[in-house]
Amino acid sequence: MYETELLMTRLSLLFASLAILISCLGLLGLVMFAAEQRTKEIGIRKVLGASLGQIVTLFSSDFLWLIAIAFLIAGPTGTGIR
Repeated sequence: MYETELLMTRLSLLFASLAILISCLGLLGLVMFAAEQRTKEIGIRKVLGASLGQIVTLFSSDFLWLIAIAFLIAGPTGTGIR
């Protein structure tokens, strides 16, 4: 009786998962590109005694601003399901 609804649910989950996977691959590519661009900076910071955590924090702060802006834009467009 609910076969079409179950099919639509499965397809929705499949395409949502695919979209999330593609966006994660894009974010990974962006991080790798940024790391490649800042190779010399990372090397200098390591020579001067920076820890791995400090270098990760350096990269994370750049992307956290982008993620925060994305949440601010996407927040009001929520469906409001309760």
